[in-house]
Amino acid sequence: SVATSRAPAVPTCPFFVLVWAAMVPHLRPPAVLLWAFLQLTWSTLAAAKLTGLGVSTAKNHAHQANAARHGGKNPPGERRLLQIFGLQDTGTNLLYSLLHANGMMEHFQVMNHPWKHSNVVELMQANPHERDLVRRQSVITVAVVRNPMSWLQSIRKAPYELKSCTEGKNWLSKPCTHPCAAGMHHPRRVTYSSLPAVWSNWTRAYTRFEELGFQHTLTVRYEDLLVHPSEVLDKIAQLADLPPIDSVNPVARPAKDHGGSLGLLQALRKLRRKAYLKKYTHKEAVLVCGTLDAEMMRMHSYFDCDVLLSQEALPADMTPQPGYDEDSLEDGMA
Repeated sequence: SVATSRAPAVPTCPFFVLVWAAMVPHLRPPAVLLWAFLQLTWSTLAAAKLTGLGVSTAKNHAHQANAARHGGKNPPGERRLLQIFGLQDTGTNLLYSLLHANGMMEHFQVMNHPWKHSNVVELMQANPHERDLVRRQSVITVAVVRNPMSWLQSIRKAPYELKSCTEGKNWLSKPCTHPCAAGMHHPRRVTYSSLPAVWSNWTRAYTRFEELGFQHTLTVRYEDLLVHPSEVLDKIAQLADLPPIDSVNPVARPAKDHGGSLGLLQALRKLRRKAYLKKYTHKEAVLVCGTLDAEMMRMHSYFDCDVLLSQEALPADMTPQPGYDEDSLEDGMA
């Protein structure tokens, strides 16, 4: 027989981590202490996250139960639960800022679970019990989508959880693994055929809201948050049985302090000039457009690919002009 060497069993209870570490003589003391410290830190953070999640979920359930007793509508004076979904860099923070700037948040209680950037289909498949959370008629669900040609360039600049997908010369064609497609509280790595396929998958998932149990839903475009904010807020008000906004206050400053976000005028300028298209070669544009879900793009009136695929080269007004400062128009208020 062949003798095998097994690593010592690692205790799962944080209380015994340091004790166990002291009993492993063949490890160097600094390594033991570092390992123990990291284990204790991770355990403490995990416990805090679960505790916070439990409190948040309990509040949501209590709120929904109260609404259910009133025929699916909120009692007078009670705020509606609001759940916002959207990929990173699609404008979820801008939507929050618009609601705040126009006094609408006094009518809503924002749900901090599930994670707003999760894929709703992956979320429900990984956590079937979430259906009970979203099937309450009192929850208002708003998803934000963004022109994929613009989103791809923004996510490359501020990739967040998708950093590995934006690296390398083949970043538009290589497989992309999302580390937490079903949400931060339920890590589930899912690999998609490419980064453009991530946009397609998330956007198509919003068409399945009703099937997944979401009752009061609305999908809005990032571009409309910039150009037609009053129309977006009116739709949300109607969905929540609220009076329309008399006069909309636009959000002039960046909606977030990370990711290189810009202000309203810069974002509008970028949108008007289609500055994001200048970052693609014609070959890259054809590759991306051939990968993206054409039906989803047309559903949301994104026609860049229809124009690009009908031409042999990028239009003249889409090529960089002398003195054009692309960095100043890098990213919008996502």
